[in-house]
Amino acid sequence: MKYFLYVRKSSEADEKQIQSIDDQINYWKERMTPDMEIINVFSEEHSAKEPGKRTIFNAMMDRIDK
Repeated sequence: MKYFLYVRKSSEADEKQIQSIDDQINYWKERMTPDMEIINVFSEEHSAKEPGKRTIFNAMMDRIDK
């Protein structure tokens, strides 16, 4: 099965962040089974408090829709 991986870290409150982008990617890659394939990793590093700020997420959703 093929998957997209989306990871995000807010740039607003670094002291509140538990995992870095790389830590999140590694976390999910370690949990993959042989029948799973990550075909693309999407990542963002900024606040998304305001609507429309998750441009990478929106691009990923557009690809899923296609």
